Amino acid sequence: MKRIAALFGLWSLATPAFADDPWLGTWVQRSKTPMTMTIEKVGASGAKFTYHMPPAMKPNVVMTFETQFDGKEVQVFVDAKPIDETMVINRIDDRHTTASWKINGEPAGSSTSELSADGKVIKAESDNEMPGPDGKIGKVTLYWDKKS
Repeated sequence: MKRIAALFGLWSLATPAFADDPWLGTWVQRSKTPMTMTIEKVGASGAKFTYHMPPAMKPNVVMTFETQFDGKEVQVFVDAKPIDETMVINRIDDRHTTASWKINGEPAGSSTSELSADGKVIKAESDNEMPGPDGKIGKVTLYWDKKS
């Protein structure tokens, strides 16, 4: 299950979770085999991220993590089991975030995200330092559309 982060290009999609937060909800990735991402409020200022990998890539895989947006490293889980990836997420402002992730303690990539002014689109730009499942290293840009 290595290199999940590079494949998703979404580590920086973290944002503070408030009742009227436009980041909360379900998002669909623009892709031939789209995955979904759900962001839920956890505690006073945290969030739980749940990603459902498209069946065409690998059936029934669910990736999750929780963050308080405090810059502390958090564990990533696949199918409720910890994997060798961790991440650090920082909020820049209400529409921008940055993140970095490690695999086996080694830097593996970084990303930034931006929520559109109307709250309907997330643009996530990642720079992968290690090959992803597709064998690629480098920059990846993904877009996510709000479903609900």
